[in-house]
Amino acid sequence: MAGPFETIYYSILDAVGFFLKKPAALMLEFAKVAAIGMIVQVAFIFLMMGLGIATGGTSATDAAMIAFVAAAVLIAIAFFIATTAVSATAYCIVDNMLRQKERAGIIQKALALLPAVAGYCAIMIGLFVLVFGFALGAVLLMGGDAVLTIIPMLIALCIILGAVYAFQFALPKIALEGMDAIGALKSSYEIVKKNGWVVLLFDIILVIVLFGIVLVLSLPQGAIEGQMVAAGTDVTAVAALLVAYVIFSIIETVVISLIAVNLIYFFLMRIGGIPAVEEAPAAPSKKRAARR
Repeated sequence: MAGPFETIYYSILDAVGFFLKKPAALMLEFAKVAAIGMIVQVAFIFLMMGLGIATGGTSATDAAMIAFVAAAVLIAIAFFIATTAVSATAYCIVDNMLRQKERAGIIQKALALLPAVAGYCAIMIGLFVLVFGFALGAVLLMGGDAVLTIIPMLIALCIILGAVYAFQFALPKIALEGMDAIGALKSSYEIVKKNGWVVLLFDIILVIVLFGIVLVLSLPQGAIEGQMVAAGTDVTAVAALLVAYVIFSIIETVVISLIAVNLIYFFLMRIGGIPAVEEAPAAPSKKRAARR
């Protein structure tokens, strides 16, 4: 049986080997996912702006403000569900290319995943609200003691992190196996329970890698933001810089999604979370396996 480091090492080789076989096709498909996700974000911004205008903005009455907050929360939840469904299609892209399946359209696939993704999001949001709601209630009961009031919040944070850790593979299971929300959450829990330490080690490595990439890719975006401020009222310059900023944002999203989804997919395959293919891209040779 392979050790934790060996499992992660071969998962990385699998992901890199697969990407090197079809880099252009993968980047194109992931760019489509990123572009659709950005369109959803823009739609969300316009909806919020329209909602603010409809409720009277800063001159709104108390009733209108309550309606604004309620509608804003519902729109935000709908936005979260929609973007999650779109991002989940990235797992389908990898799976279809690897197993040479017929490719479904991204929007079509996202719509098909929407009911299960909505259930998954509802459970996770409900858990978050419930846990931090109890923590906030405990804080209010404890009064103003700073030392005591921080304890319930820390406990709530630990519970949420534990839930994220236990259910981290629910979304891939929904996307790849068509599970409903409850089934996917149970499946993810069983996978993590069976492979606890290797999953934890993989998560730590993945977070470090993604954090480093975000830091590097944020440098040009920060420079563009500075130039936009310096451009002032120069409409042409601001428009050009805005286009460049959007392009870099898409590139950043594509790179992060490519790395995260590929690594998670092949790691899941290595630990038995999803069926393996006949020839894994970077599987160790028979001689090497015999030596182990």
